[in-house]
Amino acid sequence: MNTIVTYFAVVLVIGLSSLQGPVEAQETIISQKDADYVFSLTRPEWEKQSKKFFAPGWTVRSAKHETGSQIMGFDPSTGIGLSIQPLYQNDRNPPHMVIVGNYFPIGVLPPITDELKKDMEVAAQKDLGPTYSVRLIYTRMEKNELIELLLTKEK
Repeated sequence: MNTIVTYFAVVLVIGLSSLQGPVEAQETIISQKDADYVFSLTRPEWEKQSKKFFAPGWTVRSAKHETGSQIMGFDPSTGIGLSIQPLYQNDRNPPHMVIVGNYFPIGVLPPITDELKKDMEVAAQKDLGPTYSVRLIYTRMEKNELIELLLTKEK
């Protein structure tokens, strides 16, 4: 399931770094197929499958949380990182939310304006369709910039 890296991190970088027109002209920011997959897993299934989301060469770590494990990967050749954290209420049901964090070294992304954030959120929503709700949060830290996508699945 290495495609999740492509859709959640690498394509986001390519799309953002080449942004010169409307967001609709970009490649997919987030894949409905991958979102469907993560939202189909119970907590025990996620615990087994989560490390398969990263390509060879990525440094992978996990952090146990009460709501389920967060898996984090870092590509040392690009400095880009990715985290995926499904939030579970129990071991029997799929997650009620998935948080996808994309970490970029300072200077990799274009300036992140309110308009660009909104455009990225709209594009992600369009890519995922009406089954999902998307909220984008941008944070600039000392050494990294973080774009988090908070995904919920409509019932």
